[in-house]
Amino acid sequence: MNKLALTLAFAALAGCAQQHGIANADETALKSTEASQRLHVDNAFFQGERTYYPQPQLNAQSKTINAYIQELAQELAANLEQTPITTALAVTTFTYVDSDLNQGSLLGNHVAESLMHELHQLRVPVIDFKLTRHIRVTPEGDFALSRDYLELESATAAQYLLTGTLTDSSDGVLVNARIVAVQSRTLVASGQILLPGSTVMALQSRQVEEETGILLKN
Repeated sequence: MNKLALTLAFAALAGCAQQHGIANADETALKSTEASQRLHVDNAFFQGERTYYPQPQLNAQSKTINAYIQELAQELAANLEQTPITTALAVTTFTYVDSDLNQGSLLGNHVAESLMHELHQLRVPVIDFKLTRHIRVTPEGDFALSRDYLELESATAAQYLLTGTLTDSSDGVLVNARIVAVQSRTLVASGQILLPGSTVMALQSRQVEEETGILLKN
């Protein structure tokens, strides 16, 4: 009787151990699948049209992309000391240099928006030509900015334009910025800065997460 009880007890323990092992294996397989899915989305997006950069390993000491844009704005402002701008300046989207210059991107729009802020902080007069003369009230929100040219004025009061290009490199993205006089097309100021690959990835990773719903962990 005692032998039978011991045999049954050992059998029960072996069964539990086997079930525990199966559960651990299933959990490991699930984690592996999720990791592969994240890697697939990461590679599909970042090895598509643009250079692949390793996933960012950011820490509290890492510079944000806005810190680099601030340096670029300061370089532009320093060049303007010889030719100060007293009339309106408009900032346009930065495009990749190897494109047809008509394709925007998250990075190009972010650089332009950040430069508007930084130049305003440096007392350079900036005009926002995307501002409409009305407010669109919709269920999704109330909007005053637009990219629809039919909602905007046909002419802008800007006497100067700030524009530029983005160039992929093995180390990141090189940003070339220039301020040009509209009438004469004369270059008034220029600046250049390299955005490290990890910094660009930190910005673009969020776009991938929003478009795919998959969290890309650093």
